[in-house]
Amino acid sequence: MRTLNNYNNYKVCAIIAAAGKSSRMGFDDSGQSKQFIEIETNQNNNKKTVIEKTLTVFELCGYINEIIIASRPEDTEKIREIINKNKFKKVKNIIPGGETRLESVAKAVEKVGEDIDFIAVHDGARCFISEQDIEKVLLKAFETGAATAGTKITDTIKFADSRNNITGTADRNLLYSVQTPQIFGKNLYINALNKCIEDNISNITDDCAIVENSGHIVNIVETSRYNIKITDRQDLEFLNQDKYIKYRTGHGYDVHRLSENRKLILGGIEIPNNNIGLIGHSDADVLIHAVIDSLLGAAGLGDIGEFFPDNLDKYKNISSEVLLKQISELIQKDYNYTISNIDCTVVLQEPKLSDYKAAIRRNLSGVLKIPESDINIKAKTEERLGFTGNKTGIAAHSVCLLAKI
Repeated sequence: MRTLNNYNNYKVCAIIAAAGKSSRMGFDDSGQSKQFIEIETNQNNNKKTVIEKTLTVFELCGYINEIIIASRPEDTEKIREIINKNKFKKVKNIIPGGETRLESVAKAVEKVGEDIDFIAVHDGARCFISEQDIEKVLLKAFETGAATAGTKITDTIKFADSRNNITGTADRNLLYSVQTPQIFGKNLYINALNKCIEDNISNITDDCAIVENSGHIVNIVETSRYNIKITDRQDLEFLNQDKYIKYRTGHGYDVHRLSENRKLILGGIEIPNNNIGLIGHSDADVLIHAVIDSLLGAAGLGDIGEFFPDNLDKYKNISSEVLLKQISELIQKDYNYTISNIDCTVVLQEPKLSDYKAAIRRNLSGVLKIPESDINIKAKTEERLGFTGNKTGIAAHSVCLLAKI
């Protein structure tokens, strides 16, 4: 079972870099900003601006405590209108950006709260970021002090001379396309920023380079390749990407018999129950088994028994969290699905689960690497009917939604 860490005690400020001139979009002469391009969402055909879509994700992310926006001065009023319309409560300040990214971020850092532990720098025009990917990078930064979102290069990369003649081929196994958020311990980042200023280094294109210049290692966390930055007009094709998303649903069901001298484990959390728990080849976590089957069902990959047969000794008394982690990584990394949400129902007469549902959600969130807000846990009795009503066993249902672009 998972031991909950103290990561929830860290305070994080997100700096949204939105002060660019949009010159590569062709807006530099018109005065327009790509931050205000409208994007269709998949909810009732509503539209959101780029900056609005970005701010929404960071507002919803539970680890983010405050947001500071670095914008063009002429965009400030319109951004305030967006903040007020959406009732964003985490936005602490909007500051005018500088001539370079380095200057803009340095000005934003001056406004970061004294109680902040980590700074997450994100491109305002990278509006397809997910809560899940933000949290993945945050957790790695909490562990190492410095982490960034990124994705492995899949194209073959060539070196060329001034006449565009190929001169060599790069080893793409060593190459990543680095994205944002880029997240660092506050003191580490401020010291690195000051060193760049002292060294008169201004041609910085990302914040990792600031920290790299100080000699600190930055860890890359693999995130979605669709976390693109809207830079030029070709990127506009992604603005309506929701219509290209493929959704798949899955349902999982499991049941285990109750017995004396067993621990009752549900969702990886041990539930006090007078030394009465579930019987099974593994730890008999009926809830996690249902979740696994729902994930496998949605992906069209069979069921839990095909992956973890109950006649193999290596699975005897194994923690079901280990099994769930394997399936989660298979679904998300090997098959490139995103887990949109999971809704679970545990059917039992007793014990009552109301005091444990939050811990179960938190634990499953950690194993699956998805936000707690995307997991729901319900508990129901069957009014003393059937095997759950007479306390012979416990059943669980899980429904999940997977998405793939």
